[in-house]
Amino acid sequence: MIMWEIIAGMMVLALVLSWLPVRGLNYLSQEKARELVASKEEGRIKVLDVRDASDYEEAAGFPSINMSVGRLPYLWKDEFSPEDRVLLVGDSNRHIKKAARFLKRRGFKGLYAMQLRLERRALGTPEKTCGAGCP
Repeated sequence: MIMWEIIAGMMVLALVLSWLPVRGLNYLSQEKARELVASKEEGRIKVLDVRDASDYEEAAGFPSINMSVGRLPYLWKDEFSPEDRVLLVGDSNRHIKKAARFLKRRGFKGLYAMQLRLERRALGTPEKTCGAGCP
């Protein structure tokens, strides 16, 4: 009985953490993100697309590195260092926050985010839908 209570408590904690803001994570519109990526003044920024490889496509026209949240703990050192500024891009705010928390624990300070689903709605771009003949 106690084990189930511990599991339920951990699930509630994970749910609460997914709603809490990440300190130091700055959300940007697509326009502001483009300006940030294009600016040379403050140094180079890397774009990390945290969607699964099956969902990945060029992130709103940005050259980006695709690394799902599940692979981030194993591969982040291959592409990033804590001195890098990183723009996190994804469809899920939960995945963006999870990646941001992971990177912050490793000493990253310049973290930005752009949620693609919100940007698609704002731009009037339809969500991807499956046409005839899809399973």
